[in-house]
Amino acid sequence: MTRPERAGRTPSTLSSRSLVLALVDERGTLRAADAFDVGAALGCTVHQIRLVLSRLVDEGLLTSVGRGRHAVLTATDRHEHLHGPEPEWLAAAFRQDDGDDPWDGRWRTISFTLGEDRRVQRHELRDALVSLGAASLMPGVYVHGADWSHWLDETIERLGVRDAVVTAEITAWTVHGRSDPREIAAHLWPLSDTADGYRAFLERHGPVGATSAIDDPTAALAEAVEAVADFERCIRNDPLLPYELLPDDWPGRAARDLLVDIALRLRAARERTGLPRLFVRYDELIVGRGASRPSAAVTH
Repeated sequence: MTRPERAGRTPSTLSSRSLVLALVDERGTLRAADAFDVGAALGCTVHQIRLVLSRLVDEGLLTSVGRGRHAVLTATDRHEHLHGPEPEWLAAAFRQDDGDDPWDGRWRTISFTLGEDRRVQRHELRDALVSLGAASLMPGVYVHGADWSHWLDETIERLGVRDAVVTAEITAWTVHGRSDPREIAAHLWPLSDTADGYRAFLERHGPVGATSAIDDPTAALAEAVEAVADFERCIRNDPLLPYELLPDDWPGRAARDLLVDIALRLRAARERTGLPRLFVRYDELIVGRGASRPSAAVTH
């Protein structure tokens, strides 16, 4: 993996799509005026923002009422399926970081048989399993080292496919000649690529350049939008396996600590300068995390 460069990074290089999605609030709503105003502050053109909003509506991720700057957009179920449960996923990662969800020694498998007459449900179930970090053992058979049944059950019920699903728990097995749990995990998931992504995030968004963001509202916005977009790419590639299944030098915890620091800096700048409420779906989680880590509060 080629590590992203820090030098030459400017607000205008930010993804306008990431910016727009960052403005969706905790109720799933977005005011078009905010997207245009914040986009302008970060170097995005009116055309870019208008095009992104139009595409998100066309893709079924948002619905729109009103026109132009007066439009109010609302996230659809499709948006939630593709982009959630982000706060809950991050909360699960924090619990693992704190040792609150140790591995119980069980692998969870799910298999399903859905014919062509139910191919839509088959594709949605497969996409849900992949988004939850499950690894494919063979067509229609997936496995995970953590217990995500509370999320998976919601999908199974929504799709109406419980009659086609078989689940099981395994405590001892051999996968392609491997029986050691960490060796199995390294074989089934691209953990080295995920670790590289986290390390690139740490390198790009670490202490260098972070001190200026609190004093410059535009810099704070740029740093936060880019950092959270980069982090979300990382965590979506992270199956959130229990630490007992990961390499000893796993960088996920350090990346999440850095995310909290960046979010706290943005929140401080937002409260002082009236910045738009970006990433509010994370607010409660991040503030709580910051309160439990007094050393994470950053003052400059």
